[in-house]
Amino acid sequence: MNSVTKFGGTGFSPNTSTDWYGELLKNNAPMQSHSLDIMGGTEKINYSFGANLLDQEGIMSAKNEYKRYNLRFQMEAKAFDWLKLGFTAHLSNSILFSPNNGAFMLAYYASPLYPVYDSNNTLATDGFASSTSIGYNNGVFNNPVAAAHYNYDRTKAFQLLPSFYADLNIWKDKITFRTQFSQKLGSNHNYNYRPQYYVDNTQRSQLSNLKSVQDRYTNYIWDNLLTYKDNAGDHNWSLLLGQSVREDRWRKTEVSADDIPKNEESWYVNLGTRSITGYSEDGTRNAGLSYFARGTYDYKKTYLLTATFRADGSSKYQTRWGYFPSVGLGWVLTNENFLKDQNVLNHLKLRGSWGKLGNDGINANAGYAILNTGNDFSGIFGSINSANGAFVPGYTIESQFSRIGWEVVEEWDFGLILHLLIKS
Repeated sequence: MNSVTKFGGTGFSPNTSTDWYGELLKNNAPMQSHSLDIMGGTEKINYSFGANLLDQEGIMSAKNEYKRYNLRFQMEAKAFDWLKLGFTAHLSNSILFSPNNGAFMLAYYASPLYPVYDSNNTLATDGFASSTSIGYNNGVFNNPVAAAHYNYDRTKAFQLLPSFYADLNIWKDKITFRTQFSQKLGSNHNYNYRPQYYVDNTQRSQLSNLKSVQDRYTNYIWDNLLTYKDNAGDHNWSLLLGQSVREDRWRKTEVSADDIPKNEESWYVNLGTRSITGYSEDGTRNAGLSYFARGTYDYKKTYLLTATFRADGSSKYQTRWGYFPSVGLGWVLTNENFLKDQNVLNHLKLRGSWGKLGNDGINANAGYAILNTGNDFSGIFGSINSANGAFVPGYTIESQFSRIGWEVVEEWDFGLILHLLIKS
């Protein structure tokens, strides 16, 4: 009845019947992707270059889109017969405008009996209609289109992945060495801006607000592998020795303030001219060091043995090191004389293995240490001078750390690999 009084019509046929999801959603959301690849080289050098552009519009009728630019470059050069050098780099730059997804929930509850805009709502900043005009005063039924309109959520992201490697053939393909250094450099910067606006007393922002969140992360991994392969008659073996070192850093800064002008040139928060409403920082820094070895042996490609051992160190734990051995056995039965003349089994192999696996992909130990001092912590009693007696103060350290360590999984595996040769 309030809708008929306000916007016309009759009780059975009001003039207003708003499809809020129809108002929020676009008729189409086009996406385009373009790629360019260039490759070339000579006997000594080969290279490739790639570029990609992705442009995608969102489905909400508001600032809602995603653009990403990718560049890739790869080059490998044979400097000498015994030395190969390589370099790869991936660059990604993107910008994302995220919609106010809460508007979809409002569209679920909003009454169709009031329109998107109301010229009689003269107090509204942009002429939006108010749910209070037909008697809703609790904010649950607020105007979804206005909620989507007064939202600016932009994230700029940058990432660079360079990698360098060198392969050395030290001794006639028997002893080789590979070293590789890889990095990840990236940052995300999010601006979430809410302007000062008014629709009604339940849907309003008396002061503009800006929240700025910056994430910066870096890591590097340096791997070194020394491999030895050889054979003598029917005996074949290999030995790999490796070392890996890595470090990860992440830092996050979040700040928010009220009364920020609309123009983006003024989107900076400082203590002198802004009303700071929040500030926080967070971050992590973790490092790891690993040593590992792997040996393989086979006789006539029939009896197989593989053994590995890893020693992994992580700064995340008080007990830094974890040790993880494994061993595997295999028997290729189709290489045996008693299966040589059959025509059904093309390959039959029995295998089994045992090993321990370690995982440090969790948050690091957290905690703090407290230094306690005073007479209550002293175990020495006596007199400091002849005039009067006094306790000798003592000191204790109280450690409050979460006691977590390497996650270790022990596994036993058995398997049968079977290839059947079926002739028609």
